[in-house]
Amino acid sequence: MTLTDDMVLAIIEKMLKQRKDSIEQYTTGNRADLVAKEEFEVSVLSGYMPAQLSESELTAIIEAVIQETGAASAKDMGKVMNALRPKVAGRADMGKLSATIKSRLS
Repeated sequence: MTLTDDMVLAIIEKMLKQRKDSIEQYTTGNRADLVAKEEFEVSVLSGYMPAQLSESELTAIIEAVIQETGAASAKDMGKVMNALRPKVAGRADMGKLSATIKSRLS
């Protein structure tokens, strides 16, 4: 099986999320040695990701997608997220975007 670029990005994003979650847990557990290891792995994996979009670029994309989908309330959030995901894949934190979209549609 040959992996597409989108598939590779999704895998790396998942690996990054796992490491960031581990960093939080290790920080809580006062395991600085393991935090340092996970932070190193995050820095290596991040090097394979495309450049992150700026706040102004993200805002413009979000506004365009809201216009395209005709979203008017929080119940339309799924439509917006589905249309947005391919446009920002690997270039934005989807959790933060979700919160931004939710507040925009509320």
